[in-house]
Amino acid sequence: MPDPTVLLSLRYAMAKILLQIQDAMTSAMLGLGGFVALRIWLKNRWLAAGAAVVLYVGVVLNGMFSPGSPAADLAFGLVITGAFVGILGWGGLLTAVATLATHFILLRAPLTTDASSWRAPAASVFLGAVLLLGLAGCYIAARPGRPGDRRM
Repeated sequence: MPDPTVLLSLRYAMAKILLQIQDAMTSAMLGLGGFVALRIWLKNRWLAAGAAVVLYVGVVLNGMFSPGSPAADLAFGLVITGAFVGILGWGGLLTAVATLATHFILLRAPLTTDASSWRAPAASVFLGAVLLLGLAGCYIAARPGRPGDRRM
């Protein structure tokens, strides 16, 4: 009989992963909608990207860092927001969902290198989920197309 705490931690980890994927889809769609609206309004992708970074940085910073170093938090927030807007503007929605899902899953995951720690089963589920989704994406991308499919 497995340890009940391990089963609870695995169940919690799977529920948290699914919740983070849902949050990633919602955030990516909202971000893309705002970016498209800015692009329509400003008529320039680079201006829209700059405006999106300025508008989104507050949302990105909300609750991400511990209080204490606002200058460093703002700098990291601008880098993270710039990367997200770049992925939205030049990578597309699916890429943004995958990026945000990875970010959200690993942001608050109880990661540890100590295999005997009580956090180890949950940490392995979080890391395994990210690894599995990444490898599945690589497998799908590497498959040859069917006859008649158009590849870009």
